[in-house]
Amino acid sequence: MVNRWFWCGLLAASLGVGCLSPSPVEEPPEPIDNRAPIAISSPGSDYPIGSTVTLSGLGSFDPDGDPLLFRWSADIPGMPDPLEGTASEFTLELQNEGPYLVDLSVEDPFGSTSSTSLIVRALIPAAITEVDSGPNGEVPIFQQVTVQGSVALFGTDETSYSWRFLRTPLRSAAQLADTDTLEPSFLADRVGEYLIELRVDSLGATFKSTISVIAMASRFEPDKRFIDFDYSPAVGKFAGVSFAGNGKFQILDPSNWSAIDLMFPRPYNIAFTPDGTQLVVGHGTSLSATPYSIAQLDTSSGSVLRTTLVSSNPGFDTAANEHIVFSDSTSATTLNLTNQLMRSASGTLGSSLVAATNASNKFYTWENNSPGHIGRLEVTSSGPVFLGSHQLAAGDCNPLWPSPTEQFVISACGKILRVSDNETLDLSGIGDLSVTAIEAAVHATTLGLIIVATAEGNEFALRAFNDVTFEEEWVRVLPDWYTGDDSGHVRVLTPRALYILPDGQTLLMVAHQSSFGPDYLLRFKL
Repeated sequence: MVNRWFWCGLLAASLGVGCLSPSPVEEPPEPIDNRAPIAISSPGSDYPIGSTVTLSGLGSFDPDGDPLLFRWSADIPGMPDPLEGTASEFTLELQNEGPYLVDLSVEDPFGSTSSTSLIVRALIPAAITEVDSGPNGEVPIFQQVTVQGSVALFGTDETSYSWRFLRTPLRSAAQLADTDTLEPSFLADRVGEYLIELRVDSLGATFKSTISVIAMASRFEPDKRFIDFDYSPAVGKFAGVSFAGNGKFQILDPSNWSAIDLMFPRPYNIAFTPDGTQLVVGHGTSLSATPYSIAQLDTSSGSVLRTTLVSSNPGFDTAANEHIVFSDSTSATTLNLTNQLMRSASGTLGSSLVAATNASNKFYTWENNSPGHIGRLEVTSSGPVFLGSHQLAAGDCNPLWPSPTEQFVISACGKILRVSDNETLDLSGIGDLSVTAIEAAVHATTLGLIIVATAEGNEFALRAFNDVTFEEEWVRVLPDWYTGDDSGHVRVLTPRALYILPDGQTLLMVAHQSSFGPDYLLRFKL
């Protein structure tokens, strides 16, 4: 009668599996001193879920050279019964996440056995995405951002990568480059969140990871409070007079934040001429003393071109064409910057000059009484001409800013007055935010939008309206601004002014955190 080793020999001879016996035998000879076999298996390891893993027991041996029988048993995560096998190799399909506990037992013809155990883990591979940034994934706007990914592949190189944006800020044209590598990049062209997904395909398994990149406004911190400032769209320069009264003012290029600091005796008012080549600075020996002078400075160098003595200390807001207008409650005076002629006109002009429309020699003034009035001046060769006033409706508050096209005037309490037909649009109930106080405004003519800045509780918001129909285009609440120190995040609560840079889409904002704190200059694209 043949025993199981006959069948082992038969299987080994015909199929090459099941044992290491070279041929069928009747009965193995009785050894004088039989030694037990040694079970050796492929080592345990970690693999991506979905992988096919083949374990080998061919490293097992018998010290006496006897053939071996193999028995495999594997506990499968989530399965009640083990998976078994009797070949020298054992295959696992890693369909379930978790540890696969595998036992290999080998037996010689005389019943001596040896066993070994190992663990194969089926894991969802880890994809890690990082970005060289500040806290919370913050990067400055206009910066080329490189996102770095790393993947734990568990011993396999059969992998492909792909990246995509899940979300980008409104109006962003950002595109990811090198998306088939682990280091794609993109230009952060708008303020807001860029949510990026990394997809990894390996051994039939797909896994993903996401990262959030927050583009912050490019900022400049002059560490001073401006008592007066102006911006010239013609040359793209900003100028500000320090509130400290220490005789300093600054000319700044917002495109690269390069600055020129200048000393001047008691500068007070400051304004660019329309072509931007000159700065007009009002100054004196003190804020209220006479004499009071107007200096014309070269914008590029800061050198003084001309100084004109003025009899008193009136305030001026801006320069239009060749003129500066000084106003008080009963009169207006113009100074021709070319020939130094001064002319006056009387009228109920109000106590403050709002702004000038540089496209023509028209200036807006307002009088602070009830009901309020807004008036316009036109500067002619013979002097200023009062064009009449418009009575504001009850509850309207002071005019804040006129559009360069003279089509509308924005008030500080959230209303737009269309000057041509006296139509008033109340913004306080439009959109998701309640506009009760407008801090600053600007007309983005290339986008056809009126941009207003509002401070709503602890939120700073930009709101845009179509400049023809006054219909709301979009509402945008910007993320927290970071001061650049270790104190954490702060909110810009009070925007002071908005300007459009020469590209027609980049916004420059002057803002401060408190009434006594320094100003911050921020720029970002709309």
